[in-house]
Amino acid sequence: MTDDEWSVLDPCLESADEGLGRSWIELQIQSGAACLFTYGKSAAVAFLKGKKLRIGLAGGELSECQQIERQIEAFARMQGFEQLEIVGRDWRRALPGYQKVAVILRKPL
Repeated sequence: MTDDEWSVLDPCLESADEGLGRSWIELQIQSGAACLFTYGKSAAVAFLKGKKLRIGLAGGELSECQQIERQIEAFARMQGFEQLEIVGRDWRRALPGYQKVAVILRKPL
């Protein structure tokens, strides 16, 4: 991953679980357990969780993150995932179609 991608994702790591750092995330992407999505100056990392694709990190401009979410949803549908999840802030106002499930937003595909 580039320094530009990390510049928007690093703030997300401040509130992330222990052990969730740059090297672990890059290893997940390299192994195929996670995917990096970018648009403009924004970025997101989605983790493969069985039949769910979980967006665990995202940062940048809201409108660009909305574009990334559409890219991730299209990818998830093409790959046969049944649900798309977002772990983190409550994005329901900016990304319609999700239901609040504790701190996890879930959207059936």
